[in-house]
Amino acid sequence: MAVADSQVVPKAIWHLCESLIESRELFPNKVFVIEDSIHAANHITIRIRVQWIEFESAGRSCLLVTLEDCKQLAELAAIAETQRFQLTPRESEVWQLKRSNYNYEEIANQLYISVNTVKKHIKNIYAKRSETLAQESYEDD
Repeated sequence: MAVADSQVVPKAIWHLCESLIESRELFPNKVFVIEDSIHAANHITIRIRVQWIEFESAGRSCLLVTLEDCKQLAELAAIAETQRFQLTPRESEVWQLKRSNYNYEEIANQLYISVNTVKKHIKNIYAKRSETLAQESYEDD
């Protein structure tokens, strides 16, 4: 098995790869997927997922490393929820930032509104969310 040079792969990723290699040596009949997150500046969180992938035709196994931009995933979820919960354009902006782990003050600064206005929007969003979820639950019964 070829192993990547740990100097080329970032430490956080290499550590997960090493753990997965070790787990395969200790538990050869078990399938593991290892995950971790890296938190960077500007509310950027990267989820790292490492798993084995088998190339039967080549007769070898390789590590598959997946990186996910959690902020982008949160923004996409917020866009879908905007439609689902019928949010106003401003509520949508607030919700996208909230889902990206911005606090009230950061949302206010980003959108040039007061913290109290942010709180009001969040309260309205949660009310619409609760109403939609209750209605969907009622329809499922």
